[in-house]
Amino acid sequence: MIRVLEIQGFTGYMAIMGKNIDYQTVTRLSARLNEELPLPYFFDIVDFTHLSHLKLAEHIKKYGRPIYTRNEI
Repeated sequence: MIRVLEIQGFTGYMAIMGKNIDYQTVTRLSARLNEELPLPYFFDIVDFTHLSHLKLAEHIKKYGRPIYTRNEI
């Protein structure tokens, strides 16, 4: 699942969640969104599954809006 927290100015804050999410997944998604696609925003992406900052995790759960969900096979 991908949750968007907010877009402030030209930055979008995103958290990705899932069992198979790792540093490489975050890096690939960041490169795709920030370098390859001609989007007017910069995306700051965090791996929610391995997030150790508890207040940030609570904020994401409370205010983040799901924009993509995939059922696992």
